[in-house]
Amino acid sequence: MKKQGGLLILRLMFVALLVLGSYASALAAEKESALSTNISGELDKAFEKALQGYGMTVEGWPEGKVSSEIPPYQWGTVVNSGGTEEEYTILVETNREELQKYLTGLEELEWYVEHDRDYPSARLGNIELHFKFNSKTMLQISVYVQELGEWPADEMPAEITRPEKGLLLGVDILHMDDEGNQYFISIDYDGLEEQDVTEYLLQYVELGWRGDEYMVFKDIEWNGAMFEASIEPYYDMGTVSFSVNLFRKP
Repeated sequence: MKKQGGLLILRLMFVALLVLGSYASALAAEKESALSTNISGELDKAFEKALQGYGMTVEGWPEGKVSSEIPPYQWGTVVNSGGTEEEYTILVETNREELQKYLTGLEELEWYVEHDRDYPSARLGNIELHFKFNSKTMLQISVYVQELGEWPADEMPAEITRPEKGLLLGVDILHMDDEGNQYFISIDYDGLEEQDVTEYLLQYVELGWRGDEYMVFKDIEWNGAMFEASIEPYYDMGTVSFSVNLFRKP
């Protein structure tokens, strides 16, 4: 009987230790969670205060300061914003689930959205939105507005023409050497469907260029010399870049 009683006491002590251990773990987890929440809240306040030094003092959605093409963020609280017409920053107290709702709404409005887990982004025409969480509940929306491009007719070969559809974002002409033997031209467009790109390239084929809807070639005259020219489209985040390579022929 004494032996059985001793075993019973040991079992009770073991159970008591398990209960105390579980309670201690739960208490520690609760304190850690509270500490994490407090730290996150303090970081939000510190980040917001720091940005006030950069002219960010607009509370609520910055209507009239950003393009009307950007729908207001309807979840959480817009706590601050500021910037220029080209670059504007908006701070929102929200969470990832609410951000996903906003991104879905952008897609319904025909924005091109990249659903990256940490750094999602969206584009419409010459407007880009970049999203990131500076803390658990502080979302930073960075708005970038790109100046619309103009077709540099005086600097382009006459046989290379602009697409009739879409929105021209810009044209970059790079001199690849000092002798004028090689040029690279990037023609950036938004608002072109794949069919539009196909039709654009096939127009060149109808004019005597070799190739197909993926790439076209031709020897053309430009700047008093003959060049081997090629045009190839590349797709990037809802935009299309037509890469033009020009190699001077001997």
